[in-house]
Amino acid sequence: MLNGHRLASLCGLLLALLTLPEPSAAGPGGDAQALQAAEADARLSGVETTCSGDRLDFRVTVDGQPKALFSTALSGLDPAAVRARLQELTDGKISELEKRYQIHIARDGERTTHRYSVSTIRSSDVPITLEARTPRLNELYVLEAALQQSEPSQLLGMSPRSGGVPVYFIKDLQRIGIAAEWGLNHKEQPAVFVDPIYSASSGQTLTEPSLSGNVSRLKEILIHEFAHNAAHRLGYDIFSPEKWALIKPMGWHAVWKSDTSELLWLVQSRESPDYYYRAVPFLKRWVRCDRSGRPLTEDGSVTRHLRQAYSADSPTVARLALVPPPTGYFYNPMEEFAEALMMYRFSVARRQALRKASPDLFELIRQTDQQEIDRTFGKGRFARGLDGRLIESGARSSASRSESGQ
Repeated sequence: MLNGHRLASLCGLLLALLTLPEPSAAGPGGDAQALQAAEADARLSGVETTCSGDRLDFRVTVDGQPKALFSTALSGLDPAAVRARLQELTDGKISELEKRYQIHIARDGERTTHRYSVSTIRSSDVPITLEARTPRLNELYVLEAALQQSEPSQLLGMSPRSGGVPVYFIKDLQRIGIAAEWGLNHKEQPAVFVDPIYSASSGQTLTEPSLSGNVSRLKEILIHEFAHNAAHRLGYDIFSPEKWALIKPMGWHAVWKSDTSELLWLVQSRESPDYYYRAVPFLKRWVRCDRSGRPLTEDGSVTRHLRQAYSADSPTVARLALVPPPTGYFYNPMEEFAEALMMYRFSVARRQALRKASPDLFELIRQTDQQEIDRTFGKGRFARGLDGRLIESGARSSASRSESGQ
């Protein structure tokens, strides 16, 4: 039997054990408040964090694969040091990409203007004033991946040393539902503009902490926009579509309406040599028309009213098109070209899908891509590899496989 003194001592010990403070959320010896601050700074930089033992790991995700950035001890965690390291990595990645690809990446507060129109060949659009923000680390790594598979389309001219396009990540939402655009900046230079919204349907933004789904979508968008610059470099001037040599082989026909200063994009139908379709935004449909752009009824008669014309949705027009478009985003030949070139460069699977969906368009895109490479670096020096990156001509087996789309 325990005496009263010993019983009191044991009770005191038990009470002390029961009232010990819970371990810090920051781990052994860490500080929960410091951890929260460090994780918040990481999110603002587009960086993911994971606690592993007494370490805090920082990483980004590119093409679904985690890429480790750095690690620090949870014991004595210093949020200011973490913030400085994130800034150092951001500045370093910007400098690396600018030097490697000759591009300019806009920083916080940099202002520019943007002008772009696909509905007219006139250059009278009113420029929009924009303010840029410094890209986050995850965006910079995705930009790097896109550049690796877009080279040399980021250049302004055909010389390998001609300098590259400016890239602007816009600070505030400028246009509802538009993820990114290729256009002219305040210096009338071709540039790529990325809005915060990348998916109008989901409402998700590139600035959200969650990276789920953002990375692959942003890469696809950037490769698409650099494809627009490829067309511009090759002389298929997006501001002068009447000069596009690719319009006819892609199954398109352009009609300039001088009375309304409107350019009509007509996609030729396999139904009949006399049938074309054009997108009508306010109807959210495509209407059948003749080669002059006049609306046609279901029996083929000319009508003056668009609402009386035979109409179809985009999937139907895609099936009817003489040269099938590779995706549902084809309301003019420039966008169809950019989508096709993006698919050719994005991955082996996308390249195969392009070839299956539209063999003639696949071959046209393959030849056009090689033409840009040859005109930049010299004929036969490089080819587009299976992973979308340039390979030297010595790698003949890989080059031949890439050309066949395997």
